[in-house]
Amino acid sequence: MKKTGIQWMVAAALGLGLTARAEPVPFDPEEVGESVAVMCADALGMLGKEKIHSQFDMLRQLKDFGVSYQPDLVVPLDLASRLDEEGKRRFAGMKLFDAIYAATFMKRKELADCLDTIEAVETALDLRSHADLSGSFFKTFKKAAAEPESIDIQVLLDQLANDYVHEVPAMLSSEATANYLIEGLYGFTLQMSSVLEYFSRPAHNELLRNRIRKHTDTNWLYAMLDIFDSFNRSKKDVREVAEAEERLAVIRKMVSAIEADRAGELTPEEGDRLWADISIKINTIRASFLTPR
Repeated sequence: MKKTGIQWMVAAALGLGLTARAEPVPFDPEEVGESVAVMCADALGMLGKEKIHSQFDMLRQLKDFGVSYQPDLVVPLDLASRLDEEGKRRFAGMKLFDAIYAATFMKRKELADCLDTIEAVETALDLRSHADLSGSFFKTFKKAAAEPESIDIQVLLDQLANDYVHEVPAMLSSEATANYLIEGLYGFTLQMSSVLEYFSRPAHNELLRNRIRKHTDTNWLYAMLDIFDSFNRSKKDVREVAEAEERLAVIRKMVSAIEADRAGELTPEEGDRLWADISIKINTIRASFLTPR
C-alpha cells in the first residue's frame, strides 16, 4: 500500500535515528519531498523530553515568582461541540496548557474538567481510528487529578513530558493525528503566551514581569516557527498558507521583542508599547480560534 506523506515523514525520521521504535524504512525524497522530511525531523527534534519539560515546568518555576491561578484566563470548557475540526484541534491544545496550569496549582476539579474536555475532542475527531495511541499521558494526568495531595509537581511534570514525547511518533503516523498534534501545539503556545502576557502587564509587579520575559523559552518559539514553516511548505492551498503565516507573525514579533529586550535595545516604555501591541494580536487570534464558524 502506498504510504501517506506523514507515514513517509516518520520513515525518514526513523532512518535518521530520531526514534528507535521500529526498523528504519528507506527514505525516498521523490515520494516525500524535502519540506515534509524537514518538518518531521523538526517535530521529533523539537519535541524532545527536555524541551517539552521546559514548557510544562515553566509555570511551576514562575509560581515561585508570584504567578497565581486565575480562572478567568483559561479557555471555557463548553466550546468544543460548536467548533469545526480545525477549531477542535487548536482548542484541545489550549486546554492542554490549561490542564498544566491547573495541575501546577493543585486545582483538582479544574484539571479533571480539562482532561474530560480534551478526551471528548479526541473522541469527536476519532483519533484512535487513525493511530495507535497509548494513552499513558492521560493516565498520568488522571492519577494526578484523583490524588493531588500525593503528587510531587516537579515529578509529575517530568513524567508528563516523558509520556508526551513517547506519544509523538504515533501522533505523526497519520495525517489526522499529525494535524491534531501540529495545530494543538499552536493552540498550546497561543494559550501559554496569552496567560504569560497577562502576568507581564505593567499593572503587575515589575520583578515578576522581568522574570517572565527572562524565562520565556525562545528556543520553543523558534522551533514552533520552524515546524510550521515546514508544515506550510507541504501544503498546496495558498489561502491556508497565508492564514498560517498571519498566525506565525505574532510569534515572530514575540521573539524579536524578547531578544531586543534581553539585548538592552528597548526602553521600558518602548517595551510596554511593543508588548501591548503583541497582546492585542494574541488575543485577537485566540478569540478567532474560539469563535464557531
